[in-house]
Amino acid sequence: MSDGTCNEVYRDRNLVVQLAAKLASDLGYNVYYGADPNAPGWPVLFIELPTGQVSWHIPQAEVIASAPLESDPWDGHTTEEKHDRIRRFLS
Repeated sequence: MSDGTCNEVYRDRNLVVQLAAKLASDLGYNVYYGADPNAPGWPVLFIELPTGQVSWHIPQAEVIASAPLESDPWDGHTTEEKHDRIRRFLS
């Protein structure tokens, strides 16, 4: 995969995550941004699903969807736990 293609995939991913957040918010789920002190310039987009919290870092330059900035803490979920929560929510 060329560097340009990799960048395109991440831009696509960032848009899809923000689309999911917008739809989740419209359905009444809690959606918000948080800060990661270890990754300045990369806001963390959180969605609180009935199956648990899920989150993604989004580069500040690619943030389009608005959501409140809250201080709810990251619950410590791993990527695998996030994937499991999403799978359970979808089934």
